[in-house]
Amino acid sequence: MKTITKIIITALIAIILSEIISGVYIDNLWTAIWVAITIAILNVTIKPILIVLTMPITLLTFGFFLLVVNVMVISLADAFVDGFAVRRLYFLVFHYLFVDILL
Repeated sequence: MKTITKIIITALIAIILSEIISGVYIDNLWTAIWVAITIAILNVTIKPILIVLTMPITLLTFGFFLLVVNVMVISLADAFVDGFAVRRLYFLVFHYLFVDILL
């Protein structure tokens, strides 16, 4: 139940951010839910692998490179979900930061 609630909250935040940030585009509520589910699946499967592979550069940058890993996850969600588009890299960073702050 906690996971479903978190996915719905993430979807609502994504819709709000698509209205605020001009470079993030989401078609409708169902697309936002699919984006939230996709990001949740990618966070469980791909993100740990990316963290392990980028551990040396993450240590050199004192953890700042984890922002890049999280942006990669959102970029992969952009590639997998139709109806979700992020136009530029800095919009990806803003999207990640806002979602991370609000959750």
